Amino acid sequence: MPPGSAWIDEFSRLKAQLSSDRRWRRMRVLTGQVVDMRLRWLHRQVEETVGFLALRERAKNALLVLGGEERRIVLESERRLIASRQLPTASIDYLTDSELEGMLYGNCGVDEATLERRKAAALESMTAGPLPDWFTEHPDAASIPDVINADRLEGWAASPGRVTGPVRIVRSLADGARLKPGEVMVAHATDPSWTPLFLVASGIVLEMGGPLSHAAIIAREFGLPAVLNVRQATRALSEGEIVLVDGSLGIVDRIDPGGAW
Repeated sequence: MPPGSAWIDEFSRLKAQLSSDRRWRRMRVLTGQVVDMRLRWLHRQVEETVGFLALRERAKNALLVLGGEERRIVLESERRLIASRQLPTASIDYLTDSELEGMLYGNCGVDEATLERRKAAALESMTAGPLPDWFTEHPDAASIPDVINADRLEGWAASPGRVTGPVRIVRSLADGARLKPGEVMVAHATDPSWTPLFLVASGIVLEMGGPLSHAAIIAREFGLPAVLNVRQATRALSEGEIVLVDGSLGIVDRIDPGGAW
């Protein structure tokens, strides 16, 4: 669909086309031109929608710029702490804000064993299976439908088209560096910072997301077949196996579980 102000131009073109239709002129006469009022109201709604969408995108862009600058400062802090031997390894992501601030002021740092435990816990959280939709007391993994051995996975048909390619499991933005052109990106979810990966992937499969999510919108803009809300996709699919992603029907078929690698 046309982005930005092109929406207004497209709507104006359709309105002009409609006004030249004889049936439309007859309808105006029969309704006492009430349809004209509705058409003006619809035009105003389109203009307001386009305007608010533009404001939202500007806000997202400003947030990403701010986040990028903050990340640059954090990485520079990590470099200096490692150089001064206050931080044993490149693991600043596992420090709390107060710990980082204290270390920058020269206070005692966090020992390496604690950092390793935090790193292991973060990795376990990233690779853990999904929680059930609802539960009482402790979640029971057995209540989650098992699709690990299924030949077909189903989800939301978020962006039309069909593509066949090898799977690449992407668990974090940093992990996206392994994504190669032509591969199908399979992940839990994405946010605006993942947008560059959409330029590389040939198709998108996510465990979270719906038709109006960030991933769905970007996939449609880039013309990438996308199936979202696919339960356990990162567990059911293996890296390198060949899949067919049908973004029109919302299905992912496993063509060659053995993979190409």
